[in-house]
Amino acid sequence: MFSLQAKKVKVELWEDKETVIFLLELRNPFLRLFLDDIALRYEIGSRQLLTYEGLSNIKFLSGAKRVYMTISHLQ
Repeated sequence: MFSLQAKKVKVELWEDKETVIFLLELRNPFLRLFLDDIALRYEIGSRQLLTYEGLSNIKFLSGAKRVYMTISHLQ
């Protein structure tokens, strides 16, 4: 079993929105050798997730299984 730790990294103005960035880290040192951290950006006022940066499990036609990606959601 594994557990995650969330750290508040930064508060900043991004795309004219006040946002906060959290970093999700695995607590297990051995698993951290194989998996990178995940960064999440939220708009403070609405608590809406704006960006995701990290590994994805989205399946691609190319057959790629482990893809590092950045996903942005802006209105």
